[in-house]
Amino acid sequence: MDKTTVVTSVVARFKRAVEQCAPAQQEQEQQAAVTRPTPVGPQAGMEQQAVSPPGWEKTVEHMKDHKEIDNPFALAWYMKNKGAEPHHASTPKFLLAANAAFKRHTAKRK
Repeated sequence: MDKTTVVTSVVARFKRAVEQCAPAQQEQEQQAAVTRPTPVGPQAGMEQQAVSPPGWEKTVEHMKDHKEIDNPFALAWYMKNKGAEPHHASTPKFLLAANAAFKRHTAKRK
């Protein structure tokens, strides 16, 4: 066999293999499109709503005035998770004090 015959036979085999696989591949793509979950969040065109931690609303409002704070909501959640108390409490101080006392009381039990 010369080179051209080998090349043409290989190309013909390749074309037949592609033709046999094409319907199966299209069927797999259609099934994947049906079972693919609908996107949620920013990629679906929905805008995420920023929420401040409970009791931190006024602190977040004051953080928005500072240009160096990129995301006051994220910073407030970070501070809350680290145990910080809000400086500008939107809830009365006696509730914050009661909450802190409750946390101390329950921490002793553990």
